[in-house]
This record gives sequence, structure tokens and C-alpha cells, in this order.
Amino acid sequence: MASVDSGSGDVDPRNMAIVRFKPEETPVTLAAKKSRLGRVYLDWARYPLVTTEKLEGGRYQVQFEDLRFESAESVAQHRSPILGGYVVLDPELRVEEMSAEKPPDVVPNRK
Repeated sequence: MASVDSGSGDVDPRNMAIVRFKPEETPVTLAAKKSRLGRVYLDWARYPLVTTEKLEGGRYQVQFEDLRFESAESVAQHRSPILGGYVVLDPELRVEEMSAEKPPDVVPNRK
């Protein structure tokens, strides 16, 4: 990911380029992709990126974003993705929660 000034032809003039590799497919990401939000989001997204964060109690939060709406600057500043979504899975990989909003900073333990 890098900014390009189409007027001058400068590529990455602020030296903020970021490489984002496709994360490994896991049972956790597969379960989240099968959720209603996952199916709809992946049908819509042109350049999807699906990442996983392990939560307390063996739970997982899976984040969906489309790289069309990301920038190197937003990633460097740790801003939440625009037009993203998330799914929270329990230890048995069942959906506990899903939303097309910004994920909460701390996901409460539902059990």
C-alpha cells in the first residue's frame, strides 16, 4: 500500500508504504467467513483482508476489511477500517456476535 501523486507521478512521497500479506486460512477464519456477515461482506468486497485476534476465554474476533478503502496512512495511525466488519466466535467457533460497525476496544466475555 502506497500513496501515488497522479499529477507529479511521485510514488510514496511521504515514505509510508506498507506491505500487507494475506493471512493464513484457518478453521477460525473459515467459520467467520461462513457467518452471514462473512458471506455478505466477501460477496461485496473486491480486495478483502480477513484477520484474527485471539480473545480471552478461547474466543476469537475476526476482522473483515476491503483494501480499496485503506491507506498506508490509516494503517500506520491504527485507524479502524472504513466499511469493515467483525465476527466474534466462541471456543467452538460458533458466532457470538457480528457487526458491520467498528469493533469494540474490549469484547466482553459473554459466558
